[in-house]
Amino acid sequence: MRSAGARRLCGMTVLVAVAACDATASLRSRTSSPGDAADRFDAEHRDVAGGPESGPGPVDASGCAPGTTRPCGNDWGICRAGVQTCAPDGTWADCVGAVPGAADETCGNWLDDDCDGATDEDCACMEGDRMPCERECGRGGQSCTGGRWGPCEVVPDDTVFSVIVLTGTIRDFNASHPDFQDALGAERGLVREMLDAEGKPELTPGPHRTVSSPESFRQWYRDVPGVNASMPFGIPLRPSESPGVFTFDAPDYFPIDGMLLAETHIDHAGRPRNFHFTTELRGRMQYRGGETFRFRGDDDVWVFVGGRLVMDLGGVHGPLEATVSFDDIAPTVGLERGRDYEIAFFHAERHTRQSSFRIDTTLGRVDACGPF
Repeated sequence: MRSAGARRLCGMTVLVAVAACDATASLRSRTSSPGDAADRFDAEHRDVAGGPESGPGPVDASGCAPGTTRPCGNDWGICRAGVQTCAPDGTWADCVGAVPGAADETCGNWLDDDCDGATDEDCACMEGDRMPCERECGRGGQSCTGGRWGPCEVVPDDTVFSVIVLTGTIRDFNASHPDFQDALGAERGLVREMLDAEGKPELTPGPHRTVSSPESFRQWYRDVPGVNASMPFGIPLRPSESPGVFTFDAPDYFPIDGMLLAETHIDHAGRPRNFHFTTELRGRMQYRGGETFRFRGDDDVWVFVGGRLVMDLGGVHGPLEATVSFDDIAPTVGLERGRDYEIAFFHAERHTRQSSFRIDTTLGRVDACGPF
């Protein structure tokens, strides 16, 4: 159990003392311990109102060992951390590879655009809605009051949310890509049982009917200039008619029509649509016992929990469905009740003329976070 005043960086095991958090605290950066693994966040957010920067300058008065590295930036929202290297003069060089956030939120995209731990704050919402968020004082919640989303604040652990959000990246391809449009057929066993060192699915040894090569498959969930175009992406899951079940249902799943590469093909109803894209979603879940995760749609879908494959709907096919019982996978994955695990979801829409996407889950909350 997290003690009051402790902070957990998503994906890290380091807990850092900050100013005490209480039930009414707004979740904002307070203090730091120079040199520890979480120092990068505090250096980035000394002025929270000004938003994140691309990277801190030298922060250790005592200097650093030339050639050593440390993370910089942050992994909240659409931001991604980078790496600092200690220069020959014993000072930290600029942050390299960090992805900064936007100055303001883009309302309605279900993303934390300014990387402050809150999603769509000050944007219009349904009165009374509540969704999870993540800040230094631990897991928090945002409430819709007066028709506007409020800040991320500390809430009790047993808080019931009316919206949970899965966030990640959507990547657009053209039909000329060797893995898109040509092949047909469901194909289990395309990916290895564990995610690779970069947290991505890895192709099993071929040959395969619907994937050309390991090199072409590597492009699916990585940004490759000249091959694909990407943007941050989020989907909201809301309570369904079944008690305790959160659902996202898109019978016509075309989230990037007219966007990114914007190549169009005619769908089953005669409408121009942007096919040929992949969806990568990630979040942090807590296993309490009894949870399920169900998907129905097309084409490829792989779900990993704790880095291990738990759902395989690979191949180019019509709508298929599968359900994961977390109690059933607990012995194989090593799930322990009360502990947090990453859930990683990988999807591909590879062929005309239909695209459908539905998730039903009893996970009561899934927190957006950077790579574990």
